Amino acid sequence: MKSGLNLTWNKGDILYPCTDGFIDQFGGLKKLKRTGLQEMFENLQDKQFDVHQNAITQEFENWKGDAEQIEDVHFTGVKPLEY
Repeated sequence: MKSGLNLTWNKGDILYPCTDGFIDQFGGLKKLKRTGLQEMFENLQDKQFDVHQNAITQEFENWKGDAEQIEDVHFTGVKPLEY
């Protein structure tokens, strides 16, 4: 049984543990899926960390549109202190 996880951090890295709700939420007639989530993060990589929350929230609302929210959605952004 594994008791931990080892990560190698590079300067500027950000980790986003999250629920699967974002990729499973319907927007129109389809789900965003992992490729849509990956594309969102690629678009965020050059933006300051402090604007990520609003950008992620806006992306979700734009994707969901008028569809009912049926999934739990949670993101936690983890950025190590600069050393």
